[in-house]
Amino acid sequence: MTTTTATNTETTKKNMPTHEIFTVEGKDEAAVWTKVGIAFPTKKGTSHRVFIGNRGDPKQKVFLVSPNSFVDRDDGRPDSEPKRNVYANVYEMKNGENIDFKNRDGVAFLNRDDSMSLLIGDRGDLQQAKYQMRAVRRFTKRAAG
Repeated sequence: MTTTTATNTETTKKNMPTHEIFTVEGKDEAAVWTKVGIAFPTKKGTSHRVFIGNRGDPKQKVFLVSPNSFVDRDDGRPDSEPKRNVYANVYEMKNGENIDFKNRDGVAFLNRDDSMSLLIGDRGDLQQAKYQMRAVRRFTKRAAG
């Protein structure tokens, strides 16, 4: 059985992650990307369940990344890039399913390359976690000949 998600136009198996989660240390070509998790689309295909940490590890965190229904773009700022608005809210999923939608745990910003920057924790807090969510690159085998 195959499914197609709204954020990933390629066809993938239902139990395959559509995104990988990374921490990034450094900048530009000196940056070191470390894979720390994976993400699966929800049944509706509009949100993602993000798993950070190893499966079965009691310290593994599970988050729901839920896009805002209305994304306001402020393109009218002179002499600078447009203001980056929150693309999605991030909620921690406690006990695998319980979500407190009244208190978001983080935000996500959409990047120019359609990846997302996830910021989990309070703004300005030194303990705020920063992740990059990128679509899984799948390679297809070419037929010989």
